[in-house]
Amino acid sequence: MELPLTPLDLLTRARRLFADRVGVVEGDRSWTYGEYAERCDRLAHSLTGVLGVQRGQVVAWLCGNTHHLLEAYYGVLLAGGILLPLNVRLAPAELRAILDASGAVVLLRHPDQVDPGHPVRTVVLDDGYEEMLASQPPTPYLPLRIDEHSPAEVFYTSGSTGTPKGAVLTHRNLYLHAIHNALTMGLTGEDVVLHTIPLFHVNGWGTPHYVTGLG
Repeated sequence: MELPLTPLDLLTRARRLFADRVGVVEGDRSWTYGEYAERCDRLAHSLTGVLGVQRGQVVAWLCGNTHHLLEAYYGVLLAGGILLPLNVRLAPAELRAILDASGAVVLLRHPDQVDPGHPVRTVVLDDGYEEMLASQPPTPYLPLRIDEHSPAEVFYTSGSTGTPKGAVLTHRNLYLHAIHNALTMGLTGEDVVLHTIPLFHVNGWGTPHYVTGLG
């Protein structure tokens, strides 16, 4: 029997083993792994049920290192979408070019980020976004069968030697990278990780996945 390799299994593990342990801290707010997983589920329900995202479509995020983008690392994949975290340091024209090239169907933008002025459907991560999540069921979102070789994330290069190019990571890529880090970093559930590297940069260096899997 073969099971597809996917980072979604790491969220399932955290929900099962560490539901009551604090998993995310942002400023004076915190969420347990159980609460974090529930928000990922609500996001997946919102993407498919409210925003109409279909399997294999690109969902773009323009957001700094906030809990919103951390939730997107799982919520978008649960919904069957492909996560595109945009570089917050790019100019609007560059962001518009990436949105065009990627074919993104929706953009979720933090209110502290500039509007790139692209016609793609845009959701601002404000109180309206929270109301959208709250309107969705907290039950686990059960994705369709996953092809481990299918795209899960796409990151655009800085374009230092030309126009930005999209680098695609599959479910298998992300899972094996997370397992490698979990085995070599020596972290345990007693550790606290301050992630200073931008989450839009090279898969956040795997932090959203291996830290979650380790609880």
